[in-house]
Amino acid sequence: MSNWDMERTVTVCALNRYVKALLESDENLQSIWVEGEITNCSLNSASGHLYFSLRDERAAVFAVMFRSSAARLRFLPKDGVKVQALCRVSLYEKGGSYQVVVEQMRLAGEGEQMRLLRQLQQKLASEGLFDQSRKRPLPAYPSSIAVVTSRDAAAFQDIIKILSRRWPCARVLLFHSSVQGIFAEEELVQAIAAAGASGCDVAVVSRGGGSKEDLFVFNSERVVRAAAALPMPFVSAVGHETDVTLIDLAADMRAPTPSAAAELISPDREAVLAWLAERLEGMAGSAVAGLDFLAGRALQQEEKLCSGMELTLQRSKDRRDGAAAALAGGISGRLDGLFASLAKLAAVSDSLSPLAVLGRGYCRVSRGGDSITSSRSLAAGDLVTLSFADGESQAVIQGDNR
Repeated sequence: MSNWDMERTVTVCALNRYVKALLESDENLQSIWVEGEITNCSLNSASGHLYFSLRDERAAVFAVMFRSSAARLRFLPKDGVKVQALCRVSLYEKGGSYQVVVEQMRLAGEGEQMRLLRQLQQKLASEGLFDQSRKRPLPAYPSSIAVVTSRDAAAFQDIIKILSRRWPCARVLLFHSSVQGIFAEEELVQAIAAAGASGCDVAVVSRGGGSKEDLFVFNSERVVRAAAALPMPFVSAVGHETDVTLIDLAADMRAPTPSAAAELISPDREAVLAWLAERLEGMAGSAVAGLDFLAGRALQQEEKLCSGMELTLQRSKDRRDGAAAALAGGISGRLDGLFASLAKLAAVSDSLSPLAVLGRGYCRVSRGGDSITSSRSLAAGDLVTLSFADGESQAVIQGDNR
């Protein structure tokens, strides 16, 4: 402070700048590990900088982690998390506040990480997010598949490779997100929500292997809740087989690797084609057998119909013949009765016939075709016809009987 004039007046800005220079000139304060609990943690979405405080039982210090350093974080800093931060001490000139600029940050021991993880797991389990009753079956033949992962990740290429071989007819939609680092949580939540709105039949949330810190974002409460809210069944495929995250517990099914997830959600095309061929063969055999059966039934029905028709025709013929005989008998009887009646009428007619009278010695007298029934109608000289039973004769009236 030899160059500092204690008698002169300085501005606040100059004072803060001087104090900042003092702090930053001390090598002991430019690379120091500080342990404390994170409080008031916030991420500036525009700048990507992370702001929080580090505190212990007796004190606190404001901290900032700039975007370039925050992007390298392998876990999600949250309030209540105990960490160790590699810092350099500085001063925020505009506000005049003493602060530490964090270059690196790690969890303060595996025990702290496990404590937080168990605490969150118990909370979500108590809400039923991991219940077996919530698990949904995967669709047997998905037509569309949503994949949430990084477009640059090997996991996505593994999934595409398996699906193109096993079930190439499915449409695969990628919903890109970072899968580690400070920005991964927000991106994953947004990507999962977009996948949920896509209308796909099934979803996969995946990333390849990594350290526990690399996979820590998949233990995020927001990420787990977003995945559990998916409207379609989803498979988690995070890390390797030995890695288990909270999203695995919320998933409808867990796969040990991304490739295994692709196999879980897709049927084997060759097996499906073989099954279809077998079914078609069986259907063809059944169709032939069915046709043979129907042909036999048709022949039986035809024979039965013909037999029935013959019997019906014979019965009809018998009924016809019976009816004809009855009709003929009725007509014959009726004719006999009519002939008898006619004979009687003929006899009566014969008895009343003039010819029959003539046959007994009488004759018919007519004049000009008119019968003479009275002698008074004749005069002498009238020419009359005398009709006998065996012929006619002409006669002239000699006398007058008037």
